[in-house]
Amino acid sequence: MVVGTPGRIADLIHEQALNVYKATSLVIDEADLMLDMGFLEDVDRIGAQMPEQLQMLVFSATIPEKLKPFLKKYMDNPKYAHVEPKRITAENIQHILVPSKQRDKLKLLHEMVTNVQPYLGIIFANTKTTVDEIAAFLQEKGMKIGVLHGGLTPRERKKVMKQIEDLEFTYIVASDLAARGIDIKGVSQPRD
Repeated sequence: MVVGTPGRIADLIHEQALNVYKATSLVIDEADLMLDMGFLEDVDRIGAQMPEQLQMLVFSATIPEKLKPFLKKYMDNPKYAHVEPKRITAENIQHILVPSKQRDKLKLLHEMVTNVQPYLGIIFANTKTTVDEIAAFLQEKGMKIGVLHGGLTPRERKKVMKQIEDLEFTYIVASDLAARGIDIKGVSQPRD
């Protein structure tokens, strides 16, 4: 079993460090986010290297129209299962809406993060580019900021995780996708 991001798995295949031509199954989690983040091309390249008899399991909160051609390419008469969530969010999360109309969002974010003094907090962003922009802005303001997104090499990611463990950052700016499944001890913002 191999678990990894589409980009990393595609790199391993390209480097001939991973052979997938005999694989029997491919599991794609968060397929709608893979589409939004532009990772579906990597998944397609991975799928193209695998046998035709491949069993593909796709998990997604939604099935957008743009995802359907990909599914049709790899799946014959797929079965759809809808799972009702028991609850939408954790009970102890407090949601605060901050209107940002006509305001500089980076400046507003800086005001917010300087008012909240967490032990360790995570700022989520949609894309790698946005993560880098937010991190650069906050670093220019003198804040110690860690960055996690799919563009990091495994070595860079490991280094950042070690720095987080060593409490070198107050905030981590992370892409939604990169932050999924990462357990970081001591995160106090957002509370879950």
